Amino acid sequence: MVAVALGLQEVLPFLRAVCGSRGSWKARHTGCKVVQQVAILAGVGVLPHLPGLVQALAGGLSDEQIKVRQMAA
Repeated sequence: MVAVALGLQEVLPFLRAVCGSRGSWKARHTGCKVVQQVAILAGVGVLPHLPGLVQALAGGLSDEQIKVRQMAA
């Protein structure tokens, strides 16, 4: 609802920050779910903003904890 009211361009920097958060995997997961819901609600209106949304999601695709677990095993 906020993305629709303010405009996706205004919300995109926040989504990039949340999806790329290194403090908590829950924050990254929530950011990814928000991007998903924005895409669903915007429908084809999301197409002009798709590169920015993909860039926001790219920040949340890595996890340092996996490396730590693999090194400990």
